[in-house]
Amino acid sequence: MNPFRIPLGAALVASIAAPAAIAAEPLSLFNGEDLSGWTNAGGGEPSSGWVAEDGCLVRKGGGGDLFSAAEYGDFDFRFEWKVAEGANSGVKYRMTRYGGRLLGPEYQVLDDEKHPDGKNGADRQAAALYDILPANEEKKLRPVGEWNEGRIVARGTKFEHWLNGACVVSVDTASDGWADLVGASKFAKVDGFATAPRGRIMLQDHGDQVWFRHLTITELDGAAGEEGEKGEAAGEGDGGWASMFDGKTLEGWKVSTENPDSFSVDGGTIKAFGPRAHLFFGEDGNAKFKDFEFECEVKTTAGSNAGIFFHTAYQEAGWPDVGYEAQVNATHSDWRKTASVYSFQDVREAPHRDDEWFTYNIKVEGKKVTITIDGEVANEYTEPEDHGEKTKRLGEGTIGLQAHDPKSLVFFRNLRIRSLD
Repeated sequence: MNPFRIPLGAALVASIAAPAAIAAEPLSLFNGEDLSGWTNAGGGEPSSGWVAEDGCLVRKGGGGDLFSAAEYGDFDFRFEWKVAEGANSGVKYRMTRYGGRLLGPEYQVLDDEKHPDGKNGADRQAAALYDILPANEEKKLRPVGEWNEGRIVARGTKFEHWLNGACVVSVDTASDGWADLVGASKFAKVDGFATAPRGRIMLQDHGDQVWFRHLTITELDGAAGEEGEKGEAAGEGDGGWASMFDGKTLEGWKVSTENPDSFSVDGGTIKAFGPRAHLFFGEDGNAKFKDFEFECEVKTTAGSNAGIFFHTAYQEAGWPDVGYEAQVNATHSDWRKTASVYSFQDVREAPHRDDEWFTYNIKVEGKKVTITIDGEVANEYTEPEDHGEKTKRLGEGTIGLQAHDPKSLVFFRNLRIRSLD
């Protein structure tokens, strides 16, 4: 996989058309020679228990955990690791203080067979999200003394743990089940555990010998060291996805001149709340997509209505004249519900509930539109050959979000797109 940094606006359109042109090299967190870029918990010099040896970062003696000097928000962190017989360690990330305690989610590093913690449950074993979620059946752990390939992807509220080329943990801290998972763990009394949007990376000193090498990180939220919340990588391994929203600003979007204050950024989301308005993707509001796949997470509130327009064009006011609308509506009085291709092929029963995040996916290939909600196909529409509409038709155009009316409150986050051309 080749990671990519994701620009916004017009540059993003270019990146989708020719992703190789924006390939960014991952940042090395270890130069193989010394501990530059690493500190102790307080930000001072690391203890002498950690050394650079034969191109590896090795825990050889006591002295405490090792922390990255920089903080990271959304990232793809890759590393190789091996442990001595019976050894325990871990890689913690987004480390921050919760009520005075420095904590973060942990990728477990362990000799599953010989360390006692390996007998305490699969959620304490190698590659697990420690004490919360075990690795799945794709886990293939190599014998003690051999190198394992680890990978942690943190993207918004979602975490992935990879081991030797397989994704073995995937979880969303915003999901309904997250609170139950944490409630059954040792972190049950830690308010908001693992919800910090950024923090340092930590290599754990658990009293045993452990080796790390080839530690690289690719930030998915813009540039190294900058504040950022929501972002994604586009690349071969991630299927060419490109982020459309940085979690902080509406950079790369253009709002209609009609009621522009109906759109704002709120807690890493795009909030649509106010009189009719539309937000169009592209510096000029006219990014061009033909065959594509768009995905985002949406949360509606009671009685609210919104929409996601595609193959549309920037318009200063009024309901968009160009393209189609994918309806967003669970309980608004309009009988056309979420997943409708509005007024062309409608859905009468909403496939989701208000006040819960759900994933909205729109795929356009030729004359076919497929709408998927939370992984289930909810609508398939094929534009007829004798389609009489002059402007509401498939061709090419941008993505637009709708603020429907003053009583409708809808949130969007983790917006991304990839070209299928």
